[in-house]
Amino acid sequence: MKLDLAISPCPNDTFIFHGMKGESIGGHPLHLVFADVEELNRRAVEEQKHLITKISFFAFFQVQDHYEFLSCGGAIGDKKSGPLLISYEAQSPKKGFVAGKRIAIPGERTTANLLLHLFLKKTGCLLDSFDICPMRYDSVIPSVESGDVDFGVVIHEEGLTFLERGLTSVQDLGEWWQNLTNLPIPLGCIAIRKDIPEQIKKGVESKIRSSIQSARQNPAQAWPFVKEHSRSLDNSIIQQHINLYVNEFSIDLGEVGRKAIQELSLQASSLKDGF
Repeated sequence: MKLDLAISPCPNDTFIFHGMKGESIGGHPLHLVFADVEELNRRAVEEQKHLITKISFFAFFQVQDHYEFLSCGGAIGDKKSGPLLISYEAQSPKKGFVAGKRIAIPGERTTANLLLHLFLKKTGCLLDSFDICPMRYDSVIPSVESGDVDFGVVIHEEGLTFLERGLTSVQDLGEWWQNLTNLPIPLGCIAIRKDIPEQIKKGVESKIRSSIQSARQNPAQAWPFVKEHSRSLDNSIIQQHINLYVNEFSIDLGEVGRKAIQELSLQASSLKDGF
């Protein structure tokens, strides 16, 4: 059996999984596959393509019959690491402020899109009053800059660079979530197909933790692999990205992490009738 582990090329993923390259688990070779997170979401939801895959939690909620999430390797952050709703002009979010507007999102199945809809609903905005424009995450800022859309939801390193391009934050969705729930924000997880033997699952988790510990103890060893796959060439942006998304929850979700996932799932269920 060839184990395919699909991750994004973002610095937090490559930092976490740099030590998995060329490894095997239970005698089965491990093969790393790279794709944008929304493409990984699509493959999981529509095809259950990869045995092990990074996936947005919003997408995971749609494939729980086929996958379970691992206790390590994911992205759960504090209010500083959430998606951001941005625009050219500073605005005060209020009821109806997005009516008739176009909002670029980094994929329909991303947790960022879920958080946007939760926020707008609780702000009093009708969920059918605005237009959603899905696109790859690195196309969001250019779409706002060009005026093709009125707002954008940025994730990954785009959340660290929008200010220098003259854009402004309308709402930090991570901060909003944490103020609402007093919990960290579950963005993505590593999901494994339920038909994989339990000993393989445990072996994967063990390898992930070892890879994280290795990267933390010797970051210089992981850096070439991170740089090879990163779309950003700025070392400081790459490091900030890693600092934001690689934390203790990456090693183990713990009780707090699992509680946050449960709360996000409950909140997602509340949108079923209009989303």
